[in-house]
Amino acid sequence: MANRGYGQICSIAGTLEIVGDRWTLLVLRDLFRGLHRFDEIQRDLGIARNILTVRLRKLRDEGIVETRPAPGPRGVRDAYYLTDRGKALHPIMLAMMQFGDTNVWTDASARPCTYGTATAITAPMPGPYAVTAGSR
Repeated sequence: MANRGYGQICSIAGTLEIVGDRWTLLVLRDLFRGLHRFDEIQRDLGIARNILTVRLRKLRDEGIVETRPAPGPRGVRDAYYLTDRGKALHPIMLAMMQFGDTNVWTDASARPCTYGTATAITAPMPGPYAVTAGSR
């Protein structure tokens, strides 16, 4: 792996250079959930537009997402889709959700990250990397 930031030649450090901040991980979560348009992601996260722009640009530059034209209520605009490289992050995202469901949301009344009506643990993420509980 190339030497990426802080002088560390390490796969974990290199991955963190790409996806290691809160907003980037939440953007990836939304992309895995099927949100593709800038406005959808921005509205769901409540993230400032300039911050979202920077995160999406970095993900695109790193080959994690690609843009494709998509029609919408405001005309044809670019939408963001995970590349194969981005989809390879699915096991990491799933592990983080499982950790959170088990170790962060210990109060039974708390609502963990969901996809539709099922929790992220039991509901597969869309795409070829769909994994359900117990299939690991």
